[in-house]
Amino acid sequence: MERMNLTSLKARIAAVRGAGATEYIIIVALVAVFLIGAVGMYGETLDDIFQGGKSKLKATRDRMNRGGSGGGTRIVD
Repeated sequence: MERMNLTSLKARIAAVRGAGATEYIIIVALVAVFLIGAVGMYGETLDDIFQGGKSKLKATRDRMNRGGSGGGTRIVD
């Protein structure tokens, strides 16, 4: 009789673990769908932001390499 209860308990624990893993998979899938949608909606805006930052960094690096004002130390490639 006790053997049957132990088997039943193990089965319940396995079912709970399986349900937990399923919930995590659903959450990850929802986050992925959200991120894909957000990048689709705001992709061009994000690209503009990153390109603007890239341009500013390049201009600062070029100015520092020429020895212009800007403080700091000279950056060497």
